Amino acid sequence: MIQRSLNQIKSETIKAVKGIKLEHGLADDLGNMSAFLASHNINFSNDLCYLLNKYNNLKYYPNIICKSKKSALIAPFIAKSLIELIISKKIKWEGFVFSPQFLIASMSIFSKENNIKFSLKNQRNKLIAISQNSFMHIYTKSLKLDYYILSIDNSVENLKSSHLPKNFINNPIDDKEWKIIISYGKRTFVKDSVLSKEKGAGY
Repeated sequence: MIQRSLNQIKSETIKAVKGIKLEHGLADDLGNMSAFLASHNINFSNDLCYLLNKYNNLKYYPNIICKSKKSALIAPFIAKSLIELIISKKIKWEGFVFSPQFLIASMSIFSKENNIKFSLKNQRNKLIAISQNSFMHIYTKSLKLDYYILSIDNSVENLKSSHLPKNFINNPIDDKEWKIIISYGKRTFVKDSVLSKEKGAGY
């Protein structure tokens, strides 16, 4: 394990996602979610590396109809868009989710920005996570590919604190996974030239 700051994690994640030619807005969202998870000691790098390797030569097509594990929601790529849909349509969503910790990160970020309470439950209606304002509770240590129900939920008790550790200075990350993230980020490197400077390129 190595230690990296949240700024390093965010910036290198953004560059890595741009390195597989995904949209810049999506890369920024993923950088924010990765930094959030790292700050709460929740693993993000394993699933991120899996997706970087998978979609290196495979085009990603957004999908929110996820009734089987094979068609599971790719939370790192689409969590923000899904939550925006739930807010605008005032609906709940359910289906299989790959890497649900990224969905929880997006829930928390939106709750803090918009004062909205979200709940995430499993297929047995057991509460997995809840977010409100800047507070977040996660009720399980097993965040895995499974069937989940996500909704705006004002029925649960108001949160007055978070039950998650926070670390804003140094955050542990697997050395091999960090090298993979860095390697994809290097694809965004543009050699120094007059033209590149005119276009605002840099590394």
